[in-house]
Amino acid sequence: MGDVTREFRENVSAEPGRQPGAQAQGIDIVLNVPMAPRGKGRARASKGGFMYTPKKTRDFEKDLREYIRPRMPDKPIAGLLRVDVLAFIQRPKRLTRRKDPDGPLLCGRTPDCDNILKACLDSIAVYFEQSDACVAHGQCVKFYTERTGKPRIMIRIRSIEPGTDERETIHRIIFQDV
Repeated sequence: MGDVTREFRENVSAEPGRQPGAQAQGIDIVLNVPMAPRGKGRARASKGGFMYTPKKTRDFEKDLREYIRPRMPDKPIAGLLRVDVLAFIQRPKRLTRRKDPDGPLLCGRTPDCDNILKACLDSIAVYFEQSDACVAHGQCVKFYTERTGKPRIMIRIRSIEPGTDERETIHRIIFQDV
């Protein structure tokens, strides 16, 4: 599987001749958050009829927002964005045997990828100019941690600008069979 975190940080281009790590003008922020991933909880209704977000979800979003505050730019991020999330969930004891691989393993248990992505977007939306509506593309991949690794979240925020290979690559991936 390779070094997932290194591959995640590199700006790999489908265009020949462009060097890995070469950056199109715009935003490219990678945040490595040492917190266990948590999915967005379902909205609850009180006896009075109003809707609220569960306390565990509110606490997770608040803690994530506070952790990334010093790592974000001073001005709100504008324009179309792509947000990718790598969620590393604690590896269960049954996968720590000697015959199991040392590196990260794909994870198929809760929380769901879409809920993790939504919780992360809701947490960082305060740093965007137009809330999380400016996120045009996003992806979440869940892994079990390395054998001795700790749970964590890696979030990458990139701008999608007209004329860049990022926008063309997304279009090609989505519409390749159409």
